[in-house]
Amino acid sequence: IRSTFLTVEAETRYEGTSEEFVPGLSASWARKSADETFGVFLSFKWTDQNFRTDSARLNAYISDDLDGDGLADIYTPEEARYNSRQNEGERFSASSGIEWITDNNVRFGLTGIYSSYALLNKLEQLRVQDGDVTGFNEVDGGKFGNTHLEAKWENTEVDLESRVFDDEFYSWGLTGDVQWEMGENWSAKGVLHYSDAGYDRFGIQSRRNQRDRTGNGLDFYFDSGGNNYKGFMITPLTGDWDDINWYSYGEDVTDDRPLGEWRQRFLGSTGTDRNETEQAAQIDFTRVFHDSFITAIDTGLKYRKFERSQKRPSWSVSGWDFSGIDDLGVMRNNLGMGGQGFFGGNIGGLTNYQVPDYKDVWDALLATNECTGECWRGLPYRINNDSTFDTATDISAAYLMAYFDFSNWNVPVRGNLGVRYVKTDRNTKAYTTSDLLDTENNELETSAKTDFDHTLPSLNVIWDINDDLMLRGAVYKSMVRPNANQYRVDSSVDVDWIDDAETIPEGVDIGLGNPYLEPFTADAFDISLEWYHREGSGISLAYFYKDVASGIDDRVLCPASIDELSQLDPYDFTGIITGGLTLVDEICQDEAGVPIPVSYTHLRAHETALRISYAVYCL
Repeated sequence: IRSTFLTVEAETRYEGTSEEFVPGLSASWARKSADETFGVFLSFKWTDQNFRTDSARLNAYISDDLDGDGLADIYTPEEARYNSRQNEGERFSASSGIEWITDNNVRFGLTGIYSSYALLNKLEQLRVQDGDVTGFNEVDGGKFGNTHLEAKWENTEVDLESRVFDDEFYSWGLTGDVQWEMGENWSAKGVLHYSDAGYDRFGIQSRRNQRDRTGNGLDFYFDSGGNNYKGFMITPLTGDWDDINWYSYGEDVTDDRPLGEWRQRFLGSTGTDRNETEQAAQIDFTRVFHDSFITAIDTGLKYRKFERSQKRPSWSVSGWDFSGIDDLGVMRNNLGMGGQGFFGGNIGGLTNYQVPDYKDVWDALLATNECTGECWRGLPYRINNDSTFDTATDISAAYLMAYFDFSNWNVPVRGNLGVRYVKTDRNTKAYTTSDLLDTENNELETSAKTDFDHTLPSLNVIWDINDDLMLRGAVYKSMVRPNANQYRVDSSVDVDWIDDAETIPEGVDIGLGNPYLEPFTADAFDISLEWYHREGSGISLAYFYKDVASGIDDRVLCPASIDELSQLDPYDFTGIITGGLTLVDEICQDEAGVPIPVSYTHLRAHETALRISYAVYCL
């Protein structure tokens, strides 16, 4: 803290897309004692948030090799999306701290931070996917006023949906530190830290769906004027996006409607309930040397404990009574930009496409159905196995670093040499629920422990060739830890069925966690030549080489038998997997031809990477 001050700022900005004024307020205060041995500061910032975007994009393509040369000659759309997003809520952050210097060169500090937000994220979407795009014709003028392509997009699936995600986040941390100058050559520093963070998300969506069939499709217009592809437009072969009556599902709301007719789908989405805590302690010592090529030595110890608990509840209303949903009463125009319709009315025929309001559908379902068992906001839910786990990691580290400078010997070379030793202990636990588990209540708790250590040396050197030219070089070993989702301990099995009675499997997706997954490491070398030819400007040429000793990757397994995977022993695959497994056209399948891909996260063998870069910068 350098002085005593108080600042207060109030602001507002205008968001043109949402046509809203968005306010904000911030303040900062600090005070220092007259003898400059004690100081305190406080600050906070609050902002409202309300913005929206409209987008039109082609998400996926199908490529065709027309002349058989092994290269794609034409790309046709496989999925198109028009969506409107609106994000509204508020954010708040605050920080504070004190600092105290004693008479015997000891400095104490305490700092706290807090941050939070509560946001409602709305999405409304028109999606077209699958089917075939045929009959491309080039047309002058017309839809875009210049040359464009027209085609038929037939046998498509059309989805109209509204969804919302209610996001809440908080984090806070407290850090205390002490610095002690122990005479002219010695100093010490200690740090204690604790932080806590939590994230909750509730997501839900409603969809009006038209399944694919022959003759069901759209006219597809692609703005290709001057070979500058700038946009596209789709219009239904039968019906009108602006006509609310076209979206009627008739008497049967959601059952197996005839292909090409609308049906109402209330699709349960997913949520997130995550909490993370961190505790850390560190102590460092520094010894300064005079009249020696060794200028200083740093050494220290560090301990860190990281804990994470995460649940991913997902819910659906399969089997619920949909008869209480008002057919066209739940349909409404999309959010639209500034009240002028999608994209401000600039994409013809799509200004007022309709969506089923998620809240109206939700309320109608709750009025005629009652949730039993585990419920969240009135909806039945289950745990998503892929992302539900607990993990605790303890990391202990020690380091030694020496700084050198040969300039006193008329050799313009300086740098540092050091080594760090890191020891890791990790515990993971997961809770799996599945109808295929041959366990009590179809539940399974699994856990695993592992430990590993790494030694990481490094050398950094700078050669000052002259006043404006220097050569930098570094040799070091580094490591990157996997994220918690990659070393989860549980397994997951998802079965896709051909029939509603769930007697004929179409495919089985199996995911295996790897709780023994270690960080990947790399041996690296880089060198750069830097020329500062004038003040504020420079030119550099750099060479980087990295030998990745191991990397993290996802592998698809295909064992001769599912029994070879011990993690799947608790599962009962009777009537699902027939006989052994074989790899056919790079697809793992059983004797009945059912695809059985098994994904597994592993540490792959080493690889090398080389990069040469050149940069020029000036002010």
